[in-house]
Amino acid sequence: MRYRELWKVYQDVFDLSTIRAIDKLVNSGYLKDILSPISIGKEASVFLGIDKTGEYVAVKIYKVMVKDYKRMYEKLIEDPRFHGVQKSRVAIVLEWVKKEFRNLNKMYQAGVRVPMPIAFYRNVLVMEFIGEKGVPAPLLKDKYPEDPKKFWDKLWKNIEKMIKKAELVHGDLSEFNILNFKERPVIIDVSQALPIHAHNALEYLKKDLQNIVRFFNKLGLKLDFQELYLKLIS
Repeated sequence: MRYRELWKVYQDVFDLSTIRAIDKLVNSGYLKDILSPISIGKEASVFLGIDKTGEYVAVKIYKVMVKDYKRMYEKLIEDPRFHGVQKSRVAIVLEWVKKEFRNLNKMYQAGVRVPMPIAFYRNVLVMEFIGEKGVPAPLLKDKYPEDPKKFWDKLWKNIEKMIKKAELVHGDLSEFNILNFKERPVIIDVSQALPIHAHNALEYLKKDLQNIVRFFNKLGLKLDFQELYLKLIS
């Protein structure tokens, strides 16, 4: 298996417990192998994988020994769906992965364009690969839309579905967490998303909207933050 070879290069990602988690997903039929890195982060890294049919998938691996686990714990306890979380580093990471899978599933079912969740086990999450022929779609920050207005209209519809149908607030939405795939937005990194009725959810919504309005106004649009915010909460 190629992922065992990747361990030699990315030892801080592929520890023994992670290898065992990947083996479990392989044996369960959700995954065949992991090919190469897509992005390497402090908390989690995303790799290009293939499933048993040969289709590409994205494999997100959270570092079990992540340094910023205290921040993750604070985010978890803000979410009323996650009570009684143990304060150990490993327990927090495992709940975090469970939360991202749950958020992806709820958004996907509501029609929000996010990667389709496939499976997770411990600190490893398998989801739809967004890209072509193994080449990942670029982040919005790296590939501005050819027609900002059309792209914004599509993104706004997704934001409305996320808030009004899935009833979730992303909590970290910006051009860094949106893919530009064939001039269509795909929202990613939803691990910190929380229910719209949760404490502080509306404050996170304001920050998300401010980030997006700032970005698209920089591209020449004239979006009104207050008007958009009122539409979302009405």
